[in-house]
Amino acid sequence: MGIGVAIGGQDGRPIAALSIAAIESRLCEERQRELMQILQREVAWIEARMMQLNRVPTKGNAGKT
Repeated sequence: MGIGVAIGGQDGRPIAALSIAAIESRLCEERQRELMQILQREVAWIEARMMQLNRVPTKGNAGKT
């Protein structure tokens, strides 16, 4: 079982994702909600940081530094 949240690029399209996978007995519904909130918070931080750095990968500059 797993849960995940997409990381959006400047154009709003997904460019990556954060996910968590575990055996079903460790991901009860309550734990899934808790982890989803954590993933969403971290994705928001990553997206904000990428915007600050203006380093959001696009089709033309993916993999370039």
